[in-house]
Amino acid sequence: MKPIIHIGLGKTSTSFLQEVFFPNILKYSDRLFWENNVQLTNKILDHRDRMRLGKKIYKIKLPRNIFVSLESLSAPSGWDPIYFEKFANLNLEAFGSNCEILITIRKPRDWLKSNYTRNIGKLNVMSEEKFYLSKNDYKKYEINDLHCKSFSLEDFSYEKLYKIYSERFSNVKLIKYENLKKFDTWKNIINLEIDEYNHILNSKKKIINRGLSKNSVEMTLSFNKFLSYLNLSLEKIHYSKKKLRLNNKSNFFSKYYNKSINFFDWKRFLKFMDNKVLKYEEYELKTNHFIDNQIKRLQNEYDKIT
Repeated sequence: MKPIIHIGLGKTSTSFLQEVFFPNILKYSDRLFWENNVQLTNKILDHRDRMRLGKKIYKIKLPRNIFVSLESLSAPSGWDPIYFEKFANLNLEAFGSNCEILITIRKPRDWLKSNYTRNIGKLNVMSEEKFYLSKNDYKKYEINDLHCKSFSLEDFSYEKLYKIYSERFSNVKLIKYENLKKFDTWKNIINLEIDEYNHILNSKKKIINRGLSKNSVEMTLSFNKFLSYLNLSLEKIHYSKKKLRLNNKSNFFSKYYNKSINFFDWKRFLKFMDNKVLKYEEYELKTNHFIDNQIKRLQNEYDKIT
């Protein structure tokens, strides 16, 4: 038995997997979900932050029966492929090669759409053609503890990601989004002994971490454009608002003052509009010739994966 590390990608139903599926299904296996080991969880989260911030990496001894799931182990949130190889080397340094790596993937058009709306939700507001870049247009931003500012689409490859990890770790599996909930996908990976598999799948009471709607994305783009005429942006306002927060959380006034500031949160406003006011309609990715060609390339790769 070897430690299992699910490194993402993000936007492949990871919230459902981590909050509902893995914690429940692992009860019927000989595996321990990493969040049940607080000390180990803190070490892995610290490792994630150290990779993001370029700090010294420490070795982490993983129990043989551990099951880790953390999508930001593959790259900073946003999953810019420029960081895949660097993070793979740092994960190898921390965990050693004797691990099984799981990588969840999704059809390219669906994944790029979901990742783009996540980018908008992080208030990195720009069009798809400015976010998804060719090698020539790509300008690398410094790693920060929030998310990738741009995405080198020409460097993104399912085959390359698999190759990077299979050259460093003892066993690597790519799992397609459409196979995530199938019993046969997991029974051999984690030696399942379970009669209640369908019950676990149906235990999801609500949609977890639903992407922004078409209306929300378009509203954000339009409002941010208006703010630009005033030399402002939603991102600038967000960080200015954070500076207004009070640090003394135990103080009664500070507590409710901070809550009142949270009320003026753009993403909170968008979720309210999506859930309570507007009819939810999925956003459709707007493409150009370059993005279309990259989607075709990636779809060919995806179709070859079994």
